[in-house]
Amino acid sequence: MTHIPAILLIVNPISGDIDKDILIQKVEKQVLNEGKNLLIYKTSGKHDIQEITSILKENSPQRVLVAGGDGTIKLCVEALQKFDIPLGIIPAGSANGLAVDLGIPTDLNNAIDLALNKNAKPMDILKINGETAIHISDIGINASLVKNYDKSNIRGKLGYALQSIPTLIDFKETFRFKIVANGTIKEGHAMMIAIANSQKYGNGAVINPKGKLDDGKFEVLIFKSLQIGKILQTIFNEIPFDEDFVEMIATDVVEITTKEAIPFQIDGEYIEKTKKIEAKIFSKQVQIIY
Repeated sequence: MTHIPAILLIVNPISGDIDKDILIQKVEKQVLNEGKNLLIYKTSGKHDIQEITSILKENSPQRVLVAGGDGTIKLCVEALQKFDIPLGIIPAGSANGLAVDLGIPTDLNNAIDLALNKNAKPMDILKINGETAIHISDIGINASLVKNYDKSNIRGKLGYALQSIPTLIDFKETFRFKIVANGTIKEGHAMMIAIANSQKYGNGAVINPKGKLDDGKFEVLIFKSLQIGKILQTIFNEIPFDEDFVEMIATDVVEITTKEAIPFQIDGEYIEKTKKIEAKIFSKQVQIIY
């Protein structure tokens, strides 16, 4: 009996504002035109990793496509770490930070075509306090902004700009930190400390221009002071690398501690306030198509 190659499409049915039925129809049409079989899994928020892992073991698909935002991509990355199967991204979430960073088309047809036909490249992943991280995480003023933005009805850059004002009012003071990395200790005060494996936030702001997804390193960015003009500039443009404003440390492992609990976010999802962060890079753990 002839084996028909399979493609697995993982869809988050409640993410973003794209009609998922239309998306599935478009993927199915192209997959069938290529003489392949399409498997579809819709996330439910319950036992998704176990369910996806079971499908991967039973069907050995040629590649996996994910239609969702950063949270759904992270879910797929976790499931795929034990499999040598490439992952294609179809941006379909309210937050598409990694897709923006990778330059994946926002046009649905172009994104599907790329996900099905382009070759994959290896990508590092981070573990931060035991959580998988694929993009940019931070403590401080931006995590507070993410928390406020999540409560807002206005999305995109305008939403961030509007929420920056109450966030700046609430987050007036720097916090004291200690960073242990590369065998050295650094102490000081900051408004924000970012842990970045890639270059851009989901709103397009280039926070880490030296970031590479496959170099076995990540960057720790220390934003030292409350300079409102420069902070707003990070929302719309590349950050200004003024040493009085930001300092960068490239490393493969870091421990960050603070005197008091500070707001903390991973890949655009607010987590909690914390006094300690431990992060480590794991080189080339997943194959991403872009």
